Order: sequence, then C-alpha cells, then structure tokens
Amino acid sequence: SGILEVRVERQELLTTRSSIDDHPTVTSASIAWDWQPRSGWLARVDAAILRAFDGNDGSSANAFALAPLGSLAGFAFWIGPAFSFRDTDESRFRLVHTQSVPLGGGEYRYVYSGEYAPYWTPQRLREMRLAAVVSGPLSGTLTAKVQIEGGWARDRAVGFGPETGSSVVPPPAFSFSYDRSYHPWSLAASLVASLTAGLRLEIGYEHRVTIYYESDSLHATLGGRF
Repeated sequence: SGILEVRVERQELLTTRSSIDDHPTVTSASIAWDWQPRSGWLARVDAAILRAFDGNDGSSANAFALAPLGSLAGFAFWIGPAFSFRDTDESRFRLVHTQSVPLGGGEYRYVYSGEYAPYWTPQRLREMRLAAVVSGPLSGTLTAKVQIEGGWARDRAVGFGPETGSSVVPPPAFSFSYDRSYHPWSLAASLVASLTAGLRLEIGYEHRVTIYYESDSLHATLGGRF
C-alpha cells in the first residue's frame, strides 16, 4: 500500500553555530510517497522546494528502498540503498580568518577559515548511501528503532585564494568554487510509546557526520488521532 503526503511548513535551520543565535528559518513545500507492500519492503520518494527567510531558494529530493532481511526475537531487519540531492541558489559560506605560515625564502602560505552563516547552503549535493534498519517491540506499548547510514557524497564548495605570496600580511582574498567528495554517515535511534488509544510519544537521537560538521540532536514528538 502507498501513502501520498503533501506538506507546507516553516522551520528553524539549526545546522551551524551562528544559526543558534540568529534563528534563521526556511519555508518548504513538499510532496512524498511512502510504499509499504505486504512483501515487507520499505520505500519512500520525496521532493521539496525551499525558500529561506532571506529569499535564497533551494530544492531537495530523496529516495530509498529497503528490502526485508527477516526477523529475530521479534525485531525486523531491512537494508538497501538511499539517494539524496540538495541545492541552494546562493552560498552563505564566508571567510572568517586568514593566517600566514612561513615557507622559507620569503614566501608564505595562506590558510583560510570559513563558515556558513547564518545557515548551511549545500550546492549540487548528491549522496549515495547504504542504509540498515532494525525495529521491534520492547514491550506491548514501547517500540524501538535503530538506523545507520553511510556512503559517498559530492558537492560544490567555496574556497579562497591566493594560496601563497611574499607578504606576511595576507592580501585581499578572492573566492572560487570547486567540486569535492567525502563520506558522510549517520546513526539514529528512537523509542515510540503508545500512551493511550491514538496518542503516542516519540523520543529520538541522531549523530550525523559530514565534511563540514559533526552534530548530535535530540527530538521529542507527541501526536495522535482525534
């Protein structure tokens, strides 16, 4: 069976240090389709258009298909590929600090430090990952789920120059774009408690590693049918 979902929402962007202080927001309009046939497969496809609070537009798309591996002691196992794409019209990556490192012979290497401010703006980000999921009941009203993903990613990054020079004081910097590849991974765990008929509480944790940041997040959701 399949479920089609259309959603419009606004949420805070909290993926950078500066966003904790500035509270930037993004408005998204998305459509998603979940497929859960009787064979036990889990699949989802979604796409969204994004607009940040400063008018910076973006888009995203995700898909995964997980095959059932079987069950053990009441816990079910799935594994399969996952794909994602994310793009933003304008980068918000900026130069923060430049340092001169002596090379000898009157030459210096310039080391640049930058940050996304006030929010993360991936450009041409493509990811291919392998995902594994285990889920099952801990009791009659409590269900646990653990998901781990890892793989390959490629995006368009911003760099700064010049790389070297003869002045100890770094000259005015210029920016340029280049392609880079890296290996992101994430680990997520959640508990879902059925409190009363139609009412449930979900508590989750996620650890995520990318080329730019490493984060830990907690969330809690209370929902129900009325």
